[in-house]
Amino acid sequence: MLELIQDFLTYLEHIKHVSAHTLDAYRNDLTQFREFHPKIALKDLDHRHIRSFLASVRKDHKVTSVARKLSAIKSFLRWCAKEGHLPNSPAEIVEHPKLPQSLPKSVSVDEAFALCEPPNQVRDRALIELLYASGLRVSELVGLNIEHVDLNSKLVRVMGKGQKERLVPFHDTCAEALKLLIVGQPAQMPLFIGAHGARMNVRVVRRLIGQYGKSLGIGGSVFPHRLRHAFATHLLEGGADLKAIQEMLGHASISTTQRYTEVNLDYLMKLYDSAHPHAKQK
Repeated sequence: MLELIQDFLTYLEHIKHVSAHTLDAYRNDLTQFREFHPKIALKDLDHRHIRSFLASVRKDHKVTSVARKLSAIKSFLRWCAKEGHLPNSPAEIVEHPKLPQSLPKSVSVDEAFALCEPPNQVRDRALIELLYASGLRVSELVGLNIEHVDLNSKLVRVMGKGQKERLVPFHDTCAEALKLLIVGQPAQMPLFIGAHGARMNVRVVRRLIGQYGKSLGIGGSVFPHRLRHAFATHLLEGGADLKAIQEMLGHASISTTQRYTEVNLDYLMKLYDSAHPHAKQK
């Protein structure tokens, strides 16, 4: 089974082009499964072997981790069946555990405003302002170049999941912070620069925001997705239309795996200016 697992990982890396993080997760989960059943040949695997492994894992792991491991096993065995190594996958009849339906805790408007005021840090202020102003995913944020920001129109061009591009507005306060950061810089440069002049990475942004949140005494760990959630929550509380918010977030519909709706950009801009707390400051 070890050789097939390696072939599957090669397929994920070179054909499916999964991220390094995802590849490591598959490798760890499948290795753990194999080590739990070291003497079971692939052809002898059945649903009982998979269930016994998941039951063992459940003792020390959260249900989300169990679900991820089952997904890895299902993907691997489905690939094995497709490649002719199995007549069918024994994992298909194993049901996923029910996951808790919870949203990340938001931050209050006052807490969000405080986070947007890091002392004497032009880059950090622009970064946090943009996260809260636009609701971007942190991966989308670090992928931005200066050319993706239009200060005149106050729009940022974002490449989201599935290589779907969208335009997201930001407010005057955010525009001022971004202007201080990018004025006079080449358009092709990354918007946010980290150590040694390289593009900031996701881990650095998470650590940075966590440190600011801790210094302000905000309850719980503060991470970028809490600002994304705050963006949506505060717009809703301000009377914004849910479908417009889904458009700005780049969410996909569960039923159609497409964006919820196409919203007229002029309408979206007016709605945004009337609803976002920072946009209403001026």
